[in-house]
Amino acid sequence: MASNKLGGQAFSSQPAPDDDWAVSDKFCCERVCVTDKLVGKVGGPAKDATKGNCVTVCGVSAQDACTDACARAVCVSASHVPAWNDACIRRCNAECLRTKQQQGAAAPVPPTQQQQ
Repeated sequence: MASNKLGGQAFSSQPAPDDDWAVSDKFCCERVCVTDKLVGKVGGPAKDATKGNCVTVCGVSAQDACTDACARAVCVSASHVPAWNDACIRRCNAECLRTKQQQGAAAPVPPTQQQQ
C-alpha cells in the first residue's frame, strides 16, 4: 500500500505496484481525510466538514476514486450557493490531480561528490 498526501493529510492507494493513475480500467482505492488545508483548497462551504473525518472509496480509476472520496468527505453540507456541489466536485478533482502531479515530480538528484 502506498501512502500519499491530499490537502496535507495522508491517504492510501491500493494497489501500488504500478502507476494506477495512468491506467483507467484498474480497480483501486483512495482514502481522503479532511484537513484545514483541504477545506481551504476546496472552498468556503466545505468549512462544515468534520476535521479528521476520512473516507475511502474504491473504483475503476484512482482519479475517480480520489475525487469521489474527497467529495464525500468535504462536500457534505447542502449550500445555498448555486451549483456548489458541482464546484466542490471540480475542486476535489483538481486537488487530486495536483496532488498526483506533485507526487510524480522527480525529486532532485543531489550532485555527485567529486573526489579531490
